[in-house]
Amino acid sequence: MKGAIPDEDQRGQDPVGEAPGDGLGAMADLLRDTVFPALGVVEEAEDGVHVELSGSRQVLTTDVFTVDPLEFPGGDIGRLAVCGVINDLAASGARARFLTVGLLLSASLDRRVLLRVLRSLGAEADRAGCRVVCGDTKIHQGAEPQMIITVTALGEPFGEHTYALAASRPGDLIGVTGPLAGHSIAVLSAREGLGFEHVTASDVAPLVNPVEAVVRRVPLRSLRDLTRGGLVGALWDGAFATRCHWQFEEASVPVDRPVRAASELLGMDPLLLTNEGVMLFTVDAAHADDAVAVLAEFPETSGTRIIGEIHASTSEEAEVTMVTADGRVRAVPYPYALGVPRLC
Repeated sequence: MKGAIPDEDQRGQDPVGEAPGDGLGAMADLLRDTVFPALGVVEEAEDGVHVELSGSRQVLTTDVFTVDPLEFPGGDIGRLAVCGVINDLAASGARARFLTVGLLLSASLDRRVLLRVLRSLGAEADRAGCRVVCGDTKIHQGAEPQMIITVTALGEPFGEHTYALAASRPGDLIGVTGPLAGHSIAVLSAREGLGFEHVTASDVAPLVNPVEAVVRRVPLRSLRDLTRGGLVGALWDGAFATRCHWQFEEASVPVDRPVRAASELLGMDPLLLTNEGVMLFTVDAAHADDAVAVLAEFPETSGTRIIGEIHASTSEEAEVTMVTADGRVRAVPYPYALGVPRLC
């Protein structure tokens, strides 16, 4: 929806602040109150947008990537950037075909690191069947950030369905395509030298092949990439989009043992942490087993699990709850500020 553009006098000298870096709600406020109205953008809160180009429907997305360190167990910023936009398009029901790449580089960046990152980016694009067609490069004189990559992707839709969260309905089951929080723990451990990088790796991976396979064989309702805000953020997005009660079972959520141990030691909740190779999906209960079976055929999504169900809300308000391991039902608050170190 469009909001009124704030007057400059009303904005005063208020800084953007640090909260949008790790706060799902804070970032949403910034977009809703400042960015969207200033640009005249209609807020849709989906991973990609379907557009008509010369009578043909295409899907478009763009994202900005920065991560510290640039190279981490399981990946690097180049692979992260390509997988990120590929997965955003896949979650919107499309396969990426063309990429544009913008680079903002520190003058102090090691050229050897840059070369490794660019080779990784290109190799990932090749594997996904898309190609870089244009871009731009700029140098800044500061030491940080060492590199920012902006990638825009244009792709072909699998079909007519857009897989928006709003298509979900009461009675649908909720699934995730693999274990949570591996990316966040691997990056934080590599950054801080915590030692977990020896037993964990980023989950960064392109999911377009398993997603295309499952949507061609099973009528999924919706898809959502589990990046900022993790599982809880996506569940709340779904609850807001449908005005329903989204409930999941704590014991059903897959988290690898080393990741869970690291999260507990660091005082972090894996349900809130960023993932770069895991998606949430919703599906009619009658087709849930088929969806899991198709996704299990692919190594990237072999850990797919059904974790919950959507219920009608008695108050017609968005609601997210968790059934705990001991059977209690607990309200899950909206993650306005995540309280975790900024990853990207």
